[in-house]
Amino acid sequence: MRSVSATLATAQAAASRTPYIKLLFTSNDGLTTRDFSTNSSAFGNRILSIKHHEEPYNDYAHVILQDHDSIIPNILGYWTEIGYGDTTGAGNEYAGSQTSRLYVKHARHITAQGKLYTMLELEGLWTRTHDTLIRLGSAPLFNTIYDGTISTIYAILKAIFSHVGLSLPDVCPVNDGIIDTYKPEIEINEKPYERGRAVILRLIQMTKSYLRTPSATGLQFGVVYPQAADAVNLTYYSGQSPYFNSFMERAPALIPNHFVVYGNEGDDGEWTGLVTSASPHGVSQADIDALYEIYAIVLAQEFTLQADVDNQADVQLARARAENESGIAMIPHDCRVELYDKLAFVDQRRPAPGTTYPSNSMTRVGGLVHEYYPGTYQLEIHLGGISTTDSNKDPLQPSVIIQRRAKDEYKLGDWETEMAEGLKTLAEIKKQYPESISEAAIAKGLRKTGLVE
Repeated sequence: MRSVSATLATAQAAASRTPYIKLLFTSNDGLTTRDFSTNSSAFGNRILSIKHHEEPYNDYAHVILQDHDSIIPNILGYWTEIGYGDTTGAGNEYAGSQTSRLYVKHARHITAQGKLYTMLELEGLWTRTHDTLIRLGSAPLFNTIYDGTISTIYAILKAIFSHVGLSLPDVCPVNDGIIDTYKPEIEINEKPYERGRAVILRLIQMTKSYLRTPSATGLQFGVVYPQAADAVNLTYYSGQSPYFNSFMERAPALIPNHFVVYGNEGDDGEWTGLVTSASPHGVSQADIDALYEIYAIVLAQEFTLQADVDNQADVQLARARAENESGIAMIPHDCRVELYDKLAFVDQRRPAPGTTYPSNSMTRVGGLVHEYYPGTYQLEIHLGGISTTDSNKDPLQPSVIIQRRAKDEYKLGDWETEMAEGLKTLAEIKKQYPESISEAAIAKGLRKTGLVE
């Protein structure tokens, strides 16, 4: 939850309010600023609208500015950290921890019916991680292997964030039993070239924790570990302040409700030393009894110990519970709310003492949409659905992304199979593949798995 002063908290809850938006843009070198705040002395109040999305794996905004006199300068590449607030008895105030940094990536100059506008398209730090190719290791492949003996998930995450130009706290602020304990065996740029966000998601989704974009910390991400016993950060009511305008709950059945993790593929890839997660790990018996058993199978080749596969089954179940879509609330804008907060909504329209939503104690804020334009200042809050905001991941699939080395795909005799399937002779194979036969077989194996085109 973002911090605010007592005067700002009072102003937000008042029947009438005067919104204040802090919108200061800073050039990449930090030497130039352009102030488009609602009280800007240089440009006046030119903000016509803001629609700003904060999501677990994405953040972006569209800002439309009035440009009737064509004096808005080129601010491509500038960054801003939007501060939402109100004009109070103490002056123009906004949340002490502003929203996460956004970069001006596109600008549209619009002329319509004799009026001029500038639309700024801003993208945030998750896009920055996606834009950055991971170039650890040696050129040109930048292949990096973590062998499972030295670096924890958190240590690898810190290295990736540093490479992207961002950071994590020096000491991991949470203890979920995995993130700063388990030492994974993974390979980065096995298939050149991986982007920062893909590697970060692959690692964090092995844990029970989540990453939160910076607010008061500039470029330093936070780490949160939601637990059922966490206290509620804020409560809203249908009939008293602080109000919510509307709430729609979606209470889905938990699907899947039984996660089975298979580990220890072995160097030969034959699974002769198979380790299987054991019940009750990864099993929600109450949800199975309420509906029927729906399995999800997770292949985690590099997990070799029973405790690790059991823990990973619990990770999958915990994420499934937290990431179920649970509801959408509309409230008068409250700049205190941030991702992963635990909120409660008391519907006093129901028989006393009313109904409190959401019913799932693991549900957290999974998305925010800030909307501002003359006459409207509201916040749309999405509860649950944490993985649904990442376009690169199907939220219905298990989070663990399986690691394979190219050599694992090569089995002795693959090239002989190629010949049997129509390549006919060894000479023809060598003619078709200038490289060695084993390399050709490896390449074909990779194509068969879909890891390369």
